[in-house]
Amino acid sequence: MALLIVREKGVPDRSFTLDGEEFFVGRSDDAHLRLPNVSVSRFHTRVYRKAGEWQYEDMQSQNGTLINGTRQSTGTLSDGDELYLGKYSLVFIHDGINGMWRGRSVDTIAPFLADDSQVDDEHTYELSPEMIRQMQAAARRIKTARLEDIATGVQWEPRDETLLFGGRGVIPVQGMTNFMTAAKILWNGKRHVVQRVGWMSLSVNGKKVKQSVLEDGDRVRIGASEFEYILA
Repeated sequence: MALLIVREKGVPDRSFTLDGEEFFVGRSDDAHLRLPNVSVSRFHTRVYRKAGEWQYEDMQSQNGTLINGTRQSTGTLSDGDELYLGKYSLVFIHDGINGMWRGRSVDTIAPFLADDSQVDDEHTYELSPEMIRQMQAAARRIKTARLEDIATGVQWEPRDETLLFGGRGVIPVQGMTNFMTAAKILWNGKRHVVQRVGWMSLSVNGKKVKQSVLEDGDRVRIGASEFEYILA
């Protein structure tokens, strides 16, 4: 049974089970999956099953539906696809029972429970073209960004989480033999930022920094290890 992971900034991820054939997503009380925010239209997107595959259709919403950062009105959903509706995003998981997402079993994600927030039921807040452009750019960065160890070719995907360098962190750093963390890479809502948190030096493109917003092709050096930030 498929499901959607409902994502909202500052709120733990929640899951919504697709246990039928058709679901409407929007801010209306009559929507199957109610997202109470004026950036979402009353009936924003339809998710439905056809010939054994899950499809989505934008319901001529004010702000449109983005799929993996690209604005599209209809299409077929694949495992891991992310739909963006206003301030929310919905990750499609094909196997809602045994599926995995970002290293965790989806059955550990709490179910989505719509709150009773009252919103303007008549008017949708229109996102400006610049805001939509920023949303698209952020979605692409989250989806495609890689950090590669230049010496070994090993890659990590920071996505919209925080990854630690050295010590007990996910990303090993040469010369670190203790449990101290040297640096971290985090998501600030728009871009990835690398930040020094220990005594070991941090440089980006040969310049020592305490923190830096990363751009495609940046070379990050922490101690004796060097990495490249890549946007595929």
